[in-house]
Amino acid sequence: MSTRHAKSAGKEAKDWNARGISLKALGRYQGAIKCYDQAITLDVQYAVAWYNKGNALRDFGKPEEALICYDRAIEIEEIAVVWHNKGHILEHPFQKYPEAIACYDRAIVINPLLAEAWENKGILLCDRGAYVDALTCFNRTIEIDLKHASGWNQKGRTLYELGRYEEAIACCDRVLEIDPKHIYARRNKKIAMRALGKVVSGISGKN
Repeated sequence: MSTRHAKSAGKEAKDWNARGISLKALGRYQGAIKCYDQAITLDVQYAVAWYNKGNALRDFGKPEEALICYDRAIEIEEIAVVWHNKGHILEHPFQKYPEAIACYDRAIVINPLLAEAWENKGILLCDRGAYVDALTCFNRTIEIDLKHASGWNQKGRTLYELGRYEEAIACCDRVLEIDPKHIYARRNKKIAMRALGKVVSGISGKN
């Protein structure tokens, strides 16, 4: 293939990829997948097209095929967000938790500033009862993005599990400053306030 032909094919592949992104945004997953296939046919080493196809397959309810695409993208180029999305699928629906954590860890190695990888690793750890390690992840999430409402909410949830109710309430308040309509933060704040009230009442009763 001549250099001119290769450049032309590369541009056409990017155009098909862009069409796929537009169709996926409209919820037209099958059409998007066909566009990504066209991009990959033109450039089989186009990692981003493999990644985007994986996302479309995931959203279309085909996680097994999505994983194949993510793995193909990773073979071509290690991209943090691809490792992250692979981890998310391994976690849900496949419930392969150690493998999912390994994927999040790899994403973090490639891009330590990928807040979502820190957050999702933290959520998985919290769900497994590893609260101290989860808290480390959520602290890192909000260090990266101080306005990461979900990260603050998850930190509050973890602090609640550790019995640190006042700190949990403070996290919920921070979430509500960022997003006043955050229903989970409102609910979690009420739960933490009730728990704190019981603790204070118990201390008063002993005095």
